Amino acid sequence: MDRTTFVVKTLERPEELARLLRSLRSLYPNARALVADDARDHARVQDVCSVFDARLLELPHDVGLSVGRNTLLAEVETETFVLLDDDFVMIPGTRVEPLVRMVEEGLFDIAGGLVLHDGSPAHFEGRMRLVDGVLRLSPLRSLDGCPIDVDICWNFWVGRAEAVRRVLWDERLKVCEHHDFFLRCRSNGFPIYDGRATRADLRVGYYPGTLINHIPGSNPAYAPYRHKRNGEFWSLVKAKYGIREVKGSLT
Repeated sequence: MDRTTFVVKTLERPEELARLLRSLRSLYPNARALVADDARDHARVQDVCSVFDARLLELPHDVGLSVGRNTLLAEVETETFVLLDDDFVMIPGTRVEPLVRMVEEGLFDIAGGLVLHDGSPAHFEGRMRLVDGVLRLSPLRSLDGCPIDVDICWNFWVGRAEAVRRVLWDERLKVCEHHDFFLRCRSNGFPIYDGRATRADLRVGYYPGTLINHIPGSNPAYAPYRHKRNGEFWSLVKAKYGIREVKGSLT
């Protein structure tokens, strides 16, 4: 698969990264792979990337998911890229070619696939509407297995690099960047962090015909960077959009 680039942001999870890259090489032995790491010490990730032929971008400590993904996207030279989390594992059903074709042919700017959580479907695709301080989340399922238009999906997707560069990730958000990114992808004037408004109008889709497995890691070195400060950064997202209440659920 030489038409796209696989990108991964990682932090303090070298074992999970090795597991992902091993699975990637089992399916796509010659694919381009970029890894951004903002750990204190890059040595272990350097070793992993060397073994699995991935290019490593060494970032300052704890710059966060958003800076990491923006840095990765700046280095993508192909028309499309595949966004992956470091605790994903590719399986026989992980065929990114259909998603790449959907983006190349103009059906979507972002085409997401099905994520399994320890082998079971973990849905997160659906609609988002922000009206008068209320963010409404509504699940939207593909009943016949065909691609569908959505506002948000999991972090397993193929994106058109040029289109996603019009949005990028808010670099203030080290975590809890997910809803913010997709709000701005499909916005009609939602504020972005420099005070202007964006009308990116990216076409976001979901296709359950390709899938990946999510196996959460339990590395204690990772927890302080993520789970223990979700509240801090979600509060920043709510303040940014004036969100007073969230109604509904995508899961």
